[in-house]
Amino acid sequence: MDAWSPEYSSFPIYRVDFCPFIYTRPQVASLFAAVDVLPRLSRTPRRTANYSLLFRLLYGAGLRIGEALALRICDWDQTSGVLRICQGKNRKDRLIPLSPKLADRVTTHIRQYADEANMPLFLSPQGNHTLSCCVINHTFRNTLLPQAGLPPRHKRQGPRIHDLRHTFAVHRLENWFLAGENIEAKLPYLAAYMGHTNIRDTYYYLRITQSFFPEITRRLEAKVGDIIPRMEDQP
Repeated sequence: MDAWSPEYSSFPIYRVDFCPFIYTRPQVASLFAAVDVLPRLSRTPRRTANYSLLFRLLYGAGLRIGEALALRICDWDQTSGVLRICQGKNRKDRLIPLSPKLADRVTTHIRQYADEANMPLFLSPQGNHTLSCCVINHTFRNTLLPQAGLPPRHKRQGPRIHDLRHTFAVHRLENWFLAGENIEAKLPYLAAYMGHTNIRDTYYYLRITQSFFPEITRRLEAKVGDIIPRMEDQP
């Protein structure tokens, strides 16, 4: 399939102030294992099911947590296996096809908790609204990270929930590289899938990926050059 590659000369040079935490695949598996054994409390009967699906969507579809928590049951099209993201960052709408396994999880979750179509996908026990992001972050830091054997976040270092989105992008680039795909041609697809308004945000992941596969950066260095922030430039 043909893909359009944007003119890189129009991209400004910019500096990135930090390097995100990129989970290894074993670390992702450990996090999911910790999520799946969260105790189901009497006051929060959906807790385990909600967290289990939520964290898999954050990694498996590269969602921002705000986008995931804004999902409603009507945003899921079971027939096509596509999630509709409404008014994401920068008020962008987009459609996200899910992998078969992740699609089955969404369908099972909805069937288990049959509610009205306009109800939140991740329903809070405190009424007809979505889960609290603050509560999720607290559970992540104080329960899930220790249970998964992951390092705590300290002085802007260590894993965050949002880093699951970054990890999704890096792992996708790695998979394409190992499969022999034309990564440069694939980047616009990744940008659209993640809802980037500027493809330079997607090029940034090439720099992160270089620590795993330096060949990815070497192959594109001549063309994209200085628009990709260098890891050694990070404070």
